[in-house]
Amino acid sequence: MNWIEPKRLAPGMTIGIMAPASASDEDLHRIEDICNARGYNVLFGESAHRKGLYGGTPEEQAQEFQYTMTTAPCDAVLALRGGYGTMRYLDLLDYKAIRKYRKAFIGYSDCTALHMAINRYSRLITYHGPMGVDFKEERKTDID
Repeated sequence: MNWIEPKRLAPGMTIGIMAPASASDEDLHRIEDICNARGYNVLFGESAHRKGLYGGTPEEQAQEFQYTMTTAPCDAVLALRGGYGTMRYLDLLDYKAIRKYRKAFIGYSDCTALHMAINRYSRLITYHGPMGVDFKEERKTDID
């Protein structure tokens, strides 16, 4: 199976944001404002609002990750945070469907397990990159 690239993300598209690992208490409004300022729409998964150790049970997280990476009305998937938990559901994902929809997945830390599984079983290129937890106040630069 050949490697495939995800669809290229461009302003006007929608980023699906979820907690594929640990739950988070991040300011979702700040994250949405930063994405909107860059021209992106945002779709938060249920896991982004959950409290506790994980963003849900292994089955809930697998179902949400699968949905977000396939039929959800978004063009890319951004992990809200890492932490721990992705190893609990790697065997529950349909990697063939993930390949078919070609959505970019962005994250690091515990999300590395998702990167490795998607890379191996879908041959879809994924990106180690900033997560929602890294979104800080909007800064103006010379290139804006």
